[in-house]
Amino acid sequence: MLLKKDFFFFFFSFMILFLALSFVPCSSCIF
Repeated sequence: MLLKKDFFFFFFSFMILFLALSFVPCSSCIF
């Protein structure tokens, strides 16, 4: 259960980072 919780936390953090990059006008420049 702990491993599944850590995976959920990692996925949630990744989604927040993705949303943060999507709001950046030049997000495509980073990649």
